[in-house]
Amino acid sequence: MKAILKEKPIPGAVLREMDIPRPGPKEVLIRVKAGAICGSDVHIFDWDQWAQKVVPGLPHILGHEFAGEVVEAGKEVHHLKPGDHVAGETHIPCDNCYFCLTGQRHICMAMKVYGVHSQGIFSEYTTVPEPCAVKIPGEIPFVAAAMMEPCGVAVHGLSKGVISGKTLAIFGCGPIGLFGVQAAIAYGAAKVYAIDLSENRLKMAKSFGAYQTFAAGKDPVEKAILDETRGIGVDMVLEVSGSQMAYDQGLRILRKAGTFVIIGVAPKPIQLEIPTNIMYKEAKIFGITGREMYETWYQVSDLIQSGKVNLEKVVSHQLPPEKFEKGFKVAKEAQHGKVAFIFG
Repeated sequence: MKAILKEKPIPGAVLREMDIPRPGPKEVLIRVKAGAICGSDVHIFDWDQWAQKVVPGLPHILGHEFAGEVVEAGKEVHHLKPGDHVAGETHIPCDNCYFCLTGQRHICMAMKVYGVHSQGIFSEYTTVPEPCAVKIPGEIPFVAAAMMEPCGVAVHGLSKGVISGKTLAIFGCGPIGLFGVQAAIAYGAAKVYAIDLSENRLKMAKSFGAYQTFAAGKDPVEKAILDETRGIGVDMVLEVSGSQMAYDQGLRILRKAGTFVIIGVAPKPIQLEIPTNIMYKEAKIFGITGREMYETWYQVSDLIQSGKVNLEKVVSHQLPPEKFEKGFKVAKEAQHGKVAFIFG
């Protein structure tokens, strides 16, 4: 099989022919149909300090956002069979700790991330533990299904507040922010304000239903939104950028008793003005990691099948694995939507 491989501890990757893996007793072998680049894949591709710390060893197949078809099931697999369509849940829970045993597997104490702490999925075949292969309806296209994992992050974030009839601001219109715009509109948000550095991504957000878009660092975000909301502020903020400025502006435009949801990973520590922007407001602040297993998956599937969310619209580039270098270049530019590799 072909695989996009981190072979040496230097920036870049290679396309190699490798043996097709065999599934263990609790694993399924999947023919990968589509896989998408995530920010963590870029870190591994660049082989930065984070990647050097978390990747257990080389050679390492990149990728973790995917969809495909089961071709073989291990003897201890009970809920999947050959021919099933699946998408990848990237949390690998231990199923024995306090959080796993109390219905919170997505924050397992011994959590491993598929494709980071294990071999990834940018290959024609991959083996996946049964809990990481989520069966999906056959009518969902594989490219859309490969987007369900990152879309689930946005949907999980939105679940922390009331959306219907409310106003939201989304800071960061990368793929997760764009999924958030679509999902918020589908859930009946009255207005969604979108903020980003990229003009192209702001155009995408507008096309997905954002009420108003703002160029970060240029447009008067706070004044415009506070004027629009009669000085009250928005009901909910999704912070997906990891930017200090976004935290500052987002908390200032959040209404009293509003909900602030942290999704973006900040490159350095964030400082917060707590008394005025949080304490006296009685703001509710939530951190988000991944998706809930498996409630979020049902929510994303229902959104897709309703026709109100089209995940393929966020995919700006579909490439064969042979063009992986172009794919990573596009992803690092942070000017477009998702980059997907099509494996057949």
